[in-house]
Amino acid sequence: MEELVAQVGALTRVAEELDARLAGAGIGGLDGAVAICERLRTVFAGVSSADIERMLARVAGLQAELEEVARRLASLRELKATIERLAIPETGP
Repeated sequence: MEELVAQVGALTRVAEELDARLAGAGIGGLDGAVAICERLRTVFAGVSSADIERMLARVAGLQAELEEVARRLASLRELKATIERLAIPETGP
């Protein structure tokens, strides 16, 4: 029985320390953490896995398009540099 009391005491101290750390972080202790968890459950309940997958696919498509734009801009930069190196200096009157 003494061992059980010691274990419960240790768990209580851990819970108190965790509560204090969460309170110090501005979360409002364990109660605040539980409330945040419930709010997150409510928010994510309205978002389906299919919605997330569709958004991931859209982001991947946009990323590919932006990478292509970056490649084209790099090619334009190289072309501009080449033209500048080949440019014939202007002569005055």
